[in-house]
Amino acid sequence: MSGEWQFSLDSTAIGIKNRGYLKNFSETVILPGTTDENKKGNKNTIFTTAHLSRIYTYSGAAWYQKEINIPESFSDKHVTLFLERTKETNVWIDSLFIGSSRNILTPQIFQLPSKLKLGKHTLTIMVNNDQQAFPQETKGSHA
Repeated sequence: MSGEWQFSLDSTAIGIKNRGYLKNFSETVILPGTTDENKKGNKNTIFTTAHLSRIYTYSGAAWYQKEINIPESFSDKHVTLFLERTKETNVWIDSLFIGSSRNILTPQIFQLPSKLKLGKHTLTIMVNNDQQAFPQETKGSHA
């Protein structure tokens, strides 16, 4: 799953309401990698020696999308999507909602539907790093 993904920021969090999982995104990022490494977000102009500072900052939803292929060799097999150490996520295959997770301290594992047709599909993952959405004990996590 590494490589180039289509990408879009959604700081107003309207993407789910507007069915963002059905849209094609014009920007791209390289994964694995962070929004900071991909120069997405706002250029940080405030630096301090009190803690690490990001070069690019962003708070809110970010959409990642990639065409995937379910090969014939996966027929009659359980297929899972494994996301390690991320923020709150929502996942779609094509227009089908797969699930969501707020687990930020453990991996997020999504079971793909057993009746998913073989061939090409669009995988869309919305990641929300809005610190207001998380309990106090998890704020500031570097996931």
